[in-house]
Amino acid sequence: MSENIGRLLKIASINLSRKLDKYAKQFNLTGSQMMIIDFLARNKSQLMVQKDIEEEFYLKPSTVSVLLGRMEKNGFITRKISDSDKRLRCIQLTAKADELIDIAQAYTMNTHDRLTKGLSDEELLSLTRFLKKVGEIDE
Repeated sequence: MSENIGRLLKIASINLSRKLDKYAKQFNLTGSQMMIIDFLARNKSQLMVQKDIEEEFYLKPSTVSVLLGRMEKNGFITRKISDSDKRLRCIQLTAKADELIDIAQAYTMNTHDRLTKGLSDEELLSLTRFLKKVGEIDE
């Protein structure tokens, strides 16, 4: 009998999240907040709003609002009203967060390298396709 793929994915996800949370804690961040810093840093040339984060990480607006509120309170981001659309609040990293960009990106790359070590290009392509397919499953 083959393993339950859903169960294995859930275990892998929990394990990765725990490791990221443990690492991020030393910087007074959660793993999710560290991933947001990485995402905002990779998109620094664009104006980013809460909706961008919701879509990138498949999170509910209320979850992102709480995450951003804590990040703002702890000095990692600022939220300013957009000049072009007063309904939108643009999110920007602060100097405090800028100091963590290289750290967040190095952690992400190191994790990627550990997860893909020993995989052929074909296996990596298959795994990537599989994970994207699983992510598209509707309820």
